[in-house]
Amino acid sequence: MEDSQHDKKEYSHNLKERKEIRQSLRTHGTSAEAMLWKMLKGRQMDGAKFRRQFSIGPYILDFYCPECRICVELDGDGHYSADGYEHDQKRNTYLYEEHGITTLRYENKDVFKFPETICKQICEVIKEKREEASNTTPRQESVPRRTK
Repeated sequence: MEDSQHDKKEYSHNLKERKEIRQSLRTHGTSAEAMLWKMLKGRQMDGAKFRRQFSIGPYILDFYCPECRICVELDGDGHYSADGYEHDQKRNTYLYEEHGITTLRYENKDVFKFPETICKQICEVIKEKREEASNTTPRQESVPRRTK
């Protein structure tokens, strides 16, 4: 999915100076992150490839699908304070306005209570994003081939 408005920012991802932090987050993730990763990895969501603990700009995303520009975040208790909410809003705005990334947020406990619902919602957004991309991609006109 290419969007020229957002392509210029593409090089601010997975910066080397954040590599150790990303690795640590993968190694020491929550049980909810481990369970959701089992559902996302291996292109199980409508064939979309997700990356785990992927950094974009100043943020590290729990799960990211580059093709569809979808971020999936799992929220624990720290996200439900006024400061946590404000930080999440600022982050969501940055990701969308600077990179065209849509963020889906779920509570950690919901991964265990409603895994099928979460998977269904993610697949629906993947389909929507793919439809948007196909509707905005210029169609190539077929050019008749010359014959000898």
